[in-house]
Amino acid sequence: MDPSEVAVFSNRGPTKEGRIKPDVMAPGTAILSTASRDLDSRSDRRVEYGICLDDDWMFMSGTSMSTPLVAGCIASLRQAVRIKGVQAPSAALIKALLINGTIDIQESADKGKSTSSTPAAPNGLQGFGRVQMSQSMAALSTNPGCRFVDAGDGKVVPPLTPQDRWWESGPIEILKSDSSLVATLAYCDREGQLLQNDLNLIIRNAYGEERHGNCSTGSQFDGQNNVEKIVWMGIGPGSAYLRTEAVGGFTRFNDPQGFAAVWAVM
Repeated sequence: MDPSEVAVFSNRGPTKEGRIKPDVMAPGTAILSTASRDLDSRSDRRVEYGICLDDDWMFMSGTSMSTPLVAGCIASLRQAVRIKGVQAPSAALIKALLINGTIDIQESADKGKSTSSTPAAPNGLQGFGRVQMSQSMAALSTNPGCRFVDAGDGKVVPPLTPQDRWWESGPIEILKSDSSLVATLAYCDREGQLLQNDLNLIIRNAYGEERHGNCSTGSQFDGQNNVEKIVWMGIGPGSAYLRTEAVGGFTRFNDPQGFAAVWAVM
């Protein structure tokens, strides 16, 4: 029941194709929940994860506990986005907001350090990390360096096409030398075993250095996942830029590719 650990019964990734799964994780062990009235008050199942003196309630574990928690977070994020003026936010935007705020549970357990036995997120153990609503909401704040974009047909920012293959933010001002920039790209790709349209997330700091989504070094790119995240600690002061670009050819129908990108200076 340690929030910095993954439950032993939780499924691990990646998928057969090598994609990052799970996406996120949330508390799902020993959660106080409603009890069925058909369950005998003397049943051992009532005390499997803890004792509750009220027969209408019992402690339970599993995705039936964690999923409603995340669903509530998603509903709150969607409401917050609508308050910001986006009345029909895409699923990609809500997913990007949720993942942008996740916390690497292994780094939190190791006080900010990852080892070979506890690699940094994302990975098949925890996905992009544990949901943290306060950090997910950061991109919706009015603070400098915090913003989101929801690109697609009929939106302020148009989708990417074979003719217009990239989009770049305006300058993201980093005021402090110890600031971190957290950014996430998400998009709804067409069905298929592999990516049909491959988009990359790139951040360039004021010194010309780059970081690429889901990659530990600036020279690699992720060609498997339709969600990419960058956590750049100590990015350095000055103007940074976020760029989303399409790689290779637009497959299948050469249709426009919408996307969502969110970022927050921490």
